[in-house]
Amino acid sequence: MKIYLSLILSLLFFGACGQTNPLQHTLYPEEIMLKLKKEIGLKNKKFNPEKRGGLYRARPQGNAVYVKIEGVNAAKVNELIAKNSSLPELKRLYPDLKVTPDVFFIKGRREEGTKKVVFQTIRIADDGHTEILSPNATDYDQDLSGKWVADYYKGPRPEADVLLALLIREEFKRSELPEKARLAIEYTDYMIDTNTYIYKSDKITRARFYNLKPSRIDTLIRKAKADGIYPVKEKERSIAQKRDLEEFLTKTTEVILKEGPWGFEMDQFENHVELYLSKEKALELKRRRRVMGSCSMDNGPIIHATNIARLAGETCCMEIFLRSHLDILNDNFERMIDASYAQPGRKTYGKELEALGVDFRYLVPGILLRADHFAVNHYYGELNRTGRAMAELDSKAAVYRTIETLIADRKLDLYNRLCLVFFAEAYNYNLKKLSLTTEADANLKRLKVLTADFPVYVNAPLYKSIDGIITPSGDF
Repeated sequence: MKIYLSLILSLLFFGACGQTNPLQHTLYPEEIMLKLKKEIGLKNKKFNPEKRGGLYRARPQGNAVYVKIEGVNAAKVNELIAKNSSLPELKRLYPDLKVTPDVFFIKGRREEGTKKVVFQTIRIADDGHTEILSPNATDYDQDLSGKWVADYYKGPRPEADVLLALLIREEFKRSELPEKARLAIEYTDYMIDTNTYIYKSDKITRARFYNLKPSRIDTLIRKAKADGIYPVKEKERSIAQKRDLEEFLTKTTEVILKEGPWGFEMDQFENHVELYLSKEKALELKRRRRVMGSCSMDNGPIIHATNIARLAGETCCMEIFLRSHLDILNDNFERMIDASYAQPGRKTYGKELEALGVDFRYLVPGILLRADHFAVNHYYGELNRTGRAMAELDSKAAVYRTIETLIADRKLDLYNRLCLVFFAEAYNYNLKKLSLTTEADANLKRLKVLTADFPVYVNAPLYKSIDGIITPSGDF
């Protein structure tokens, strides 16, 4: 008990900013890993790849001309576009009109004021991207080939007005995702429960792991400890104090679960609940609040997510374990400031999932693909972080072959093939950082062959990115 308590309390003195990460090698003790491996093994055995699930339809996408104009003429061009004026006419009337002749775009649904649909140009390399919002909800499913979509921003004065617009050349035919992609998505949704959310509250706490003076709770703990050799009366008094503490923790836990977390000592309190009451109650408390990092070097959100994942594993709460661990892998946390220099120092801990038997051949594409009709709480991965995590796996070659197969599949829509190409670039970039340059170069050479059928306006910047002439984006 004393050793375990000292390990827990050591976290309390971890500084929120500028300190080293205490999570050095593996996130979970061996006994927890064994329990989790058994649970994941059972789920893998029950997964039936032959069972037909949902149909996933590619998101609307296509080719367009992108135009932009700023200043006093923006309002005039907006009026002409509303009248369906031709592009040559606009260029003749307004020579300052900025025109990009070929862009690849996708549509998405988004509620933002009166706007319902977003048209997003895909940044392939360093050519930038933009978003154009439409108030017409029907624009999502309609084929708008040959039509304008415009977004006019009225500034505080006419000189500050901006107009962004797309002239849709062609909307591609929407298709269902092929069988291999469907299988990856269904495995992901099977392993990562889509009916459960990690957090039961939107309450956000920021301050964590400060070098505080002994708190009221710590004082109570010291008074309540019943270990050691005491005279009979003193031992009875100590046991009574311990009983009083447990009652105090129980009542306080009930109040917090009802009214929400109440301050900077929640970490200490949760740890004591785990030690003196139950892991289930401690997990319930931790799920009642989110942690926001106060700076780039603040590992508080990672520690909080790790504790949730650990407690989920210890209590066999598998419906949130994988989701919480994947948040760590994808660095899916809020921070008030997040400078890029701090990001390489955040480990992915992908090897833990590999050791547990998670099948990354399905999971990686399953969290990276995008389509309509996904489960509401489907888990979405981040391209660059997932690429880095996969480069660290022992099974990386087998996983990468699956990715290459999907990229080569012409039944898969262009948007998803591009997603996987950006992931492949991040993966091979990290292979080079691990001194696996020969393997990475061979992969990149094949990548150009696999994307040879992409449109020229996509491949031109993409090949420069693959060749390392320009920095890959992976930006959506």
